[in-house]
Amino acid sequence: MQDKQREWSAHVQAWQSSGDTQAAYCRAHGVSLASFGYWRGKLIGPVQPASAVVLPIRVAPAVQEARVEIGLPGGIVLHVAAADPAWLAGLLRLLGAC
Repeated sequence: MQDKQREWSAHVQAWQSSGDTQAAYCRAHGVSLASFGYWRGKLIGPVQPASAVVLPIRVAPAVQEARVEIGLPGGIVLHVAAADPAWLAGLLRLLGAC
């Protein structure tokens, strides 16, 4: 085995046992990521893509937003969505004073 091949083989083995990503390993060891990728491919073959995993999800039912419709004199209709009850009571008091 040539010296360069032996050196890169040692890097690839160290990377595999490190648990780091290739980029993290290369940064930590001052190694070019492109060169590392070339030698890793040459020594152990191309990276196999991870197989797809189907994960179950739970979809919450849509929440119906509370709406209040207030009819005012003159045909004016006021629509209020998801109002705080205290605020709505104050609004009705103000409208009643008009």
